[in-house]
Amino acid sequence: MQYYSQTNDWMRAGLALSFVWLSLNVAMAGTWKFVYVADVQSGMTPSNAVNTNVCVHMARQIVRENPDLFLLPGDLVYGNTNVDVPTMLAEYMQWSNAFSAVYAAGIPIYPTRGNHEPTGDDTNATAYLTVFGASVPSNGPAGEVGLTYSFAHNNALFICLDEYKHPHQVNQPWLDSQLASNCYAHIFVFGHEPAVQTDAPTCLAIENAQRDLFLKSMTDAGCRMYLCGHDHLYNRGLLFPRSGGSIMQVVCGSGGAPFSSWGGVYGKDFHEQAMGSNCYSGTFTIGYVLITVSNFNVQLEWKGTADLETWTTYDTYSYQVTNPATRNPTDFDGDHKADPAVYDAVGGVLTVFLSGSGYASYPVSMGTQLSIFSQSVPGDFDGDGQADPAVYDPIAGQLLVRFSSQSYSLTTTSIGDASCAPVSGDFDGDGKADPALYSDTAGLLSVWLSGSGYGFYPVPLGGIGWSNASADYDSDGKTDPAVCQAETGQWQIMFSSQGYVPASFVTAGGAEFVPVIGDFDGDGKADPTLYQAANGRWLCALSSQGYTTIVLNGIGGLTMLARPGDYDGDGKTDPTVYAPSLNAYCVWMSGSGYNTAVLSW
Repeated sequence: MQYYSQTNDWMRAGLALSFVWLSLNVAMAGTWKFVYVADVQSGMTPSNAVNTNVCVHMARQIVRENPDLFLLPGDLVYGNTNVDVPTMLAEYMQWSNAFSAVYAAGIPIYPTRGNHEPTGDDTNATAYLTVFGASVPSNGPAGEVGLTYSFAHNNALFICLDEYKHPHQVNQPWLDSQLASNCYAHIFVFGHEPAVQTDAPTCLAIENAQRDLFLKSMTDAGCRMYLCGHDHLYNRGLLFPRSGGSIMQVVCGSGGAPFSSWGGVYGKDFHEQAMGSNCYSGTFTIGYVLITVSNFNVQLEWKGTADLETWTTYDTYSYQVTNPATRNPTDFDGDHKADPAVYDAVGGVLTVFLSGSGYASYPVSMGTQLSIFSQSVPGDFDGDGQADPAVYDPIAGQLLVRFSSQSYSLTTTSIGDASCAPVSGDFDGDGKADPALYSDTAGLLSVWLSGSGYGFYPVPLGGIGWSNASADYDSDGKTDPAVCQAETGQWQIMFSSQGYVPASFVTAGGAEFVPVIGDFDGDGKADPTLYQAANGRWLCALSSQGYTTIVLNGIGGLTMLARPGDYDGDGKTDPTVYAPSLNAYCVWMSGSGYNTAVLSW
């Protein structure tokens, strides 16, 4: 991408600084999509078990969308009033014929049972598993293999839940285990029945205590949407679980079954009207949902038709999840753990020890013409969930980045001068680190926002004797401009959630302290922290404890440099120091009772 050039001069303390808009070639990595729709049965007879006309046209349209995969959360066929496995197999044949275009295109199909599939099948789901059992993952719980399962695709975890082995319930222990072990940015959970009643009372609310655990587990894990069907309409509503938080429930039962209507009230038969807020409802329209995932952004579209030929987008919804690499800027392999890294300014080589590869060392050349004053400034500049090796050379006024999404090709950009120190942060919350510099001589934080075409945004802040301390102090997903005068313990923070009005406060401080960045209590907010190498002392003002200062002694030494990060992946920053003379990282792991782990080479 090429951006317009513009020069801004700032005069502070008699020093002129010249900055230009950046020209960065950053690829948008990881864009993919999937389709979901439920309730494609005819609602008539076993011999006419599928709304074939609708399904054939919808299948062709799905192929035109070219999705990576296709989810079908139940009611694929009409079923039967009596157990009749051969008849059910014949119904599934009707279904597969109707969606033959999807099969022919090689698009994987991931179904789950609705309330129609168990009717006519035996208690072992013989007919259903005969058709689908071999094509879905077999990692489900005992008794539900082929019915309940999970799989990963790109940067997302998909969890399919059967809600009829135990009617109106999910296998909560199994779901908890899947969520606890998740390491993917996105979670998509799908099942047949709504968690909160939209139209039909036959939903998960029948077993409301179990349903409440289900909702809590999803919200606690960071799942943003629950995809379902059952009601023969489209409805998108924001749910408010009793345990707190919120999650979007998307009902897309508009696949061809006889239409339902909706009175506009959630949970009417369970006195749960306050648990849902309508965002969009579409009735008497055939349609499907297309979901596009672009790195950490998700966009939903419900597309409907009146003639089965022209498809129109009637509803859209989007959200963005936090890029974990912006909170853990030295996670080079994307495993949610900080990776120790050492930069040799003389040779211009950054050596990374990847946690996901047993801490094997990977040397990365950043160039041979760099000055000895060049500094490492890693961050996820391309928004793909992995930190990019990056170095700033103040003598040359150059930022050098190797983008992980571009096979680590090297990009060089001229910004700043010898008075500037590099800053790492995502100031606009778009999931990408923004190039930034701080000059105490000029009292200026300079940021080039990736979400605004890398336009230059100067932030007057601090001055001589102040150091950069920018971090996300209010947990809104944006780095807040901040500086610290460590000797006096004074902090100036411009909270993005409060309109960037400067706020000042004082913590403990003293001679030879330097500010360090981290969320040491794991509450999502950066904690103002100072480190004194001579005594190995850390002063942490923990946000979760009203910014009470906690003193840590004996973590460091005279020549040891602070390198805090979440090295064990538990969501808390671990106090860490790098000892150059010992070629070692010493980490006090929060997830292991702050036992010390040493990596030496």
